[in-house]
Amino acid sequence: MRKRELDRHYCDRVDGVVTVRSEHAWAGCPFCGPGGRSVAYALPALSRGLALVRCADCGLVYAQPRLSRQALDERATCDLHLQYYGESFTGPADPASSAPEVALIRQAMGAAWRPGLRALEVGCSDGTMLAALAAAGVQATGVDANAASIAHCRRQGFDARVGFFRDDEFTTETYDLIVFRESLYMLFDVRAALALARRLLVPEGLVYVRVYDVESAAFQWSSGASSGISMLDMPVAFSRASLDRVLRAAGFSIVSRISANDPWLAAAVFGAAGGFPLARRILAKVGSTVLKGIGRTRNFAMLARPEAA
Repeated sequence: MRKRELDRHYCDRVDGVVTVRSEHAWAGCPFCGPGGRSVAYALPALSRGLALVRCADCGLVYAQPRLSRQALDERATCDLHLQYYGESFTGPADPASSAPEVALIRQAMGAAWRPGLRALEVGCSDGTMLAALAAAGVQATGVDANAASIAHCRRQGFDARVGFFRDDEFTTETYDLIVFRESLYMLFDVRAALALARRLLVPEGLVYVRVYDVESAAFQWSSGASSGISMLDMPVAFSRASLDRVLRAAGFSIVSRISANDPWLAAAVFGAAGGFPLARRILAKVGSTVLKGIGRTRNFAMLARPEAA
């Protein structure tokens, strides 16, 4: 109900068609900016009445028009939104649920992983990833635009602050790892976010990006795949190809791709292959193909390192 109230404040709905009101609207790709080429993108379960397009250059999917930066900021910080999320945080975060992802990040970082590693999670939500990083000996900081999320994280003893992950919020800090776990698609300007991540990372640092895959079997075949996803609050959708493209265009080189929807399965695949890189690549490819066939690849992740300037 609260989500519907928010939507009515920013949008009009006529005969099932949702239109962002002109005073709250902005037209343009979240990575390429305004004026780029786009083509219509039909995925009713995701659009929920919005007109979706796909950028012809980078491949990102977004609503046209979409909410402006100011409107997104307002939605993230308004009382209705804070109440909606605040009521969902009922207990302490469970580090076990994100431990397999941390293990994969640690494996990808290799010798760069060390005690006291400095990490920043963008969009820390209930602190699940912060808890898993802390359990692994990482000095983790969280940032989130939702004050209810930050209050919940602080109650658990985590270092967290309210913010939108923008340049003016960071001065001299540097990090070994920056995590976008289900958060990059919630930012208004993907290019600016990746540019900031590159600035904040040390030369051997890594960025970890986990998003849902709009072109996966889960989205294309399953009516429930987009449950809970709103292209108003989450204004951009990725595919594997488009995330690869924008990371490279932002000055990153891809270190690892994790195709499995379930991190524990990816960890099991990598572990079973032991120290044989070729066997790991073959198993990962087979596992990814099987998972895609049964619609289990709703989410995927990539690890990338900033290229030398």
